[in-house]
Amino acid sequence: MAFKRAIGICDHGWSKGYALKEDAIIMKHPFYGAIDTFSEPHSYRQPPMLFDGKTGGEMIAEKATQLFKEISDDLSLEYSISIINTLVGKAIERQGLPQDNAGCIPGACLSIAKIREKALNLLQFGDCLIFWRYFSGEIGYTSNPIFSHEKKAMEIRKEILARNGNNKQEMWVEFAPILSKLRQQDINNPRSKDDYYILNGQPILEDYWNSLSLPIDDLELVMLCSDGYFHWEETAPGKLSRLAERMLNDYRDGLTLAEILIRKRMDEEEADEATAVVLEFK
Repeated sequence: MAFKRAIGICDHGWSKGYALKEDAIIMKHPFYGAIDTFSEPHSYRQPPMLFDGKTGGEMIAEKATQLFKEISDDLSLEYSISIINTLVGKAIERQGLPQDNAGCIPGACLSIAKIREKALNLLQFGDCLIFWRYFSGEIGYTSNPIFSHEKKAMEIRKEILARNGNNKQEMWVEFAPILSKLRQQDINNPRSKDDYYILNGQPILEDYWNSLSLPIDDLELVMLCSDGYFHWEETAPGKLSRLAERMLNDYRDGLTLAEILIRKRMDEEEADEATAVVLEFK
């Protein structure tokens, strides 16, 4: 089999209040992927820190997209992400943020691919997922290492909203410091039972590469997407196979990435950013 084409979309969504551009798409052969960044926990009373006019998440998205525009095709995925991680760490250090506290600094989840002659190299961090199908019909997918962490956070958010009249702005005033502590506890921390790894400038990331390689022979389709393409409940360990099958089937049956996203956003008052890249083989 051989690589046929790549199709991608990066939709910044909409929300009540202000919209950030903290998703990014990578489409520079042989590198393809989705990046979902985030700023440190904040609220209207304590806005996010700015890096030359951009939020921390926007800063990371910009550095990642710029690097992949410039780097050599010969670089490995690991080395490319290592460069970005170092650049992000330096930017955070210049800002005077506590780099050893993952709860107070921006970061990024990502799913990135590099197409080689006989294999597809993949890296995944956080809840950017990867789904794939072979022409034989066999499917595969990565897990969501953030699920347990996110479940804790969602339960706390739900409780705050239930007692404050569903006021989301005020919810963030109370929830931001709680989320900061949860992130410090779980992000890039192998001692936590709910540990997960993201790109935030901390060197420990490079000790926990979530990498895999798929042989291109018989590979039909690979989808890399940020969490804006699914509801977090769908990524529970017992549900992931159904999510993967639905996403792959929808695309194979003729739905575009935009149409898949529209269907996911039905009945949503606010739409999170969403990014996806599909790699087709023949």
